[in-house]
Amino acid sequence: MPVYRGWKAKLFLDGIEIGYVEDWRLDIEENSEAYFEAGARFPSTIIPGVHLLQGSFKKAWVNSYYFNLLNSSSTFELDLEVDKIGFLVENCKLSKGSFIGGQGGIITEDFQFIAKGITPYYFSGQMFKNNSFETGDFSYWSCSEGDWTIADFGYKGSHCAVGHGVCTISQNLENIYGVPIPVNFIQSLYFYGRKGANVSYMKWRATYSDGSKTEKEFTLYNDWRGYDVLPYLDKSKKLSRFLVWCWHAIGQNYFYLDYFILNC
Repeated sequence: MPVYRGWKAKLFLDGIEIGYVEDWRLDIEENSEAYFEAGARFPSTIIPGVHLLQGSFKKAWVNSYYFNLLNSSSTFELDLEVDKIGFLVENCKLSKGSFIGGQGGIITEDFQFIAKGITPYYFSGQMFKNNSFETGDFSYWSCSEGDWTIADFGYKGSHCAVGHGVCTISQNLENIYGVPIPVNFIQSLYFYGRKGANVSYMKWRATYSDGSKTEKEFTLYNDWRGYDVLPYLDKSKKLSRFLVWCWHAIGQNYFYLDYFILNC
């Protein structure tokens, strides 16, 4: 039976983050279902059965706005992370302890819970899809219509993206993988760009799963330069979408982007 332990986990009510719990434990009991042919001594088929999910935590903090909505009959969700593995534990219900009666939203108690569903997530390797545009198109990318072309002028490979005028290009990582990527899972995040003609005022934007954003301006030069993103990101958040855009242009400008890297 797998057992996972951690220090802090996010607490959600109806998909809204409302607090956190501390010193948590999750036990996953995996059952199998065996099917026998008539008169057979051994099963012909063994398939995974239902999971029995139960766990515990020692302390909870709940945002005061939601405190009265969370009671002993409420179901809630937990987002647990340990050793670069994450678990979204769904339809949790307390089997021991109560959220009622905490002082200042903090409740210290030996809580136990059971849950009905779990979605594990794990990220490893390079996460941007078509990161050097080697498909010769913009597969996996969203571009402002009519403002982007592919050129045979890549930083690493044979292709790169060319932006014209005021334009945007982005990749929605949450849509690709089904869940956002925790920033504290990311080992490196950077991309390359260079100036084409005239002046392009550039920014990149990281959008997190809670809707908040980190933005930073950067300057293009006449040769390929790398732009490191990771030092500016909020390590307590999860990355949903990454976008680069030219927000102001002088003259008939164009510029090059290539080699987007997000390593976990």
